[in-house]
Amino acid sequence: MSVLFDEEAVGRVAAAPDDAKTYLVLADALEDAGDPRGKWGSLLHEAERGSGDDFARLTVLERKYFAKHRKRLVGLPESVARELEIEWRWGFMHRAAATSSTVRTLLAAPAAQFLRSLTIEPGDVEAVAESAPRLLGSLTVGPLDERAETLRTLKLGDVGALWTLPLLRSLTLQGARFSISRELPRLRHLRLGLVNEGVLTTVAAMRWPEVESLELRLDWPVQPTKQLQQLKRFFEATWLPKLRSLTVSHCTASNEVVGVLAKSRVAEALTTLDLSLGTLTEAGLRTVVAAFPSLTALVVDRNHLAATARAPRALPLCSANGAAGDPARGGREGRPSTRRVGD
Repeated sequence: MSVLFDEEAVGRVAAAPDDAKTYLVLADALEDAGDPRGKWGSLLHEAERGSGDDFARLTVLERKYFAKHRKRLVGLPESVARELEIEWRWGFMHRAAATSSTVRTLLAAPAAQFLRSLTIEPGDVEAVAESAPRLLGSLTVGPLDERAETLRTLKLGDVGALWTLPLLRSLTLQGARFSISRELPRLRHLRLGLVNEGVLTTVAAMRWPEVESLELRLDWPVQPTKQLQQLKRFFEATWLPKLRSLTVSHCTASNEVVGVLAKSRVAEALTTLDLSLGTLTEAGLRTVVAAFPSLTALVVDRNHLAATARAPRALPLCSANGAAGDPARGGREGRPSTRRVGD
């Protein structure tokens, strides 16, 4: 039977969720209890620290061990397991994507006790809030099919219920219909996958005291004048005192939006601005450089700029693909092992 750790152990991991040493102590406890996740966690850690032939040898050992003990390591019924895609780290689930029929079973599994990142389908917010995974830091709500016509009609639920997640720092909402009944004051990264007037009104009604990065993917068919008016009201009303990185993509009035941003409360503190997939021209580019004194990176992929366009001061014109990614994804140290567990 798989071991479920007590609150004291969970608290130690919560205090340092990316410290391998803490997990290795738990791996020893699992091995002492006869839980195969203990040895497997140690093998995963050894493999990620290895190099060359040693790395290859340890990886083969780890995979053979997983194949032999897969049922106990995963700790889920086969009908559930085959619906999931999971990334593992040090013997525990690190990231997972779950369907509506599997999310509650997944979150109840001992191997998911230290889950850090989760993707769920629309309508499953309540299930996550009730399960309240203690270490969950990143949540994405939405379908695998992200076509705009689909996202406009999806009901994501009340994301205010997620206040029960103490370490939730990143939230992605892939849909245009949701409510927020309670503020999420610890959130640092907010990504909105389809933004219309209703979404902007809902978000503006809340305070976001810790949000450092905000991504707005605008609903493209909206007329430029209407889109501009909506964004102007949003930035006038929304409290974002710590905002440093802003994305406004798929904009039909990029030059005018830059003008609105230049007069907003966020202009002086922004260090990164992403205006991808918009209508920015050289005139808008000059406004950006003049109006955002702290800006160190500007992303302008697929706009109305000439191939030879240059910023008037030493400001890099970045590609979105070249921007810094999630540190948890990079490097061998701490790199999760990924596989579809039902295979």
